[in-house]
Amino acid sequence: PPLFSSLTNIKTRKKHVERVRFIQLISSTL
Repeated sequence: PPLFSSLTNIKTRKKHVERVRFIQLISSTL
């Protein structure tokens, strides 16, 4: 169902955002 699909999409996006934030943190530290 679309609901499940959107939920998975939100989870993936959140994971991606956390990864990007982590990379930015490392970049700013270097």
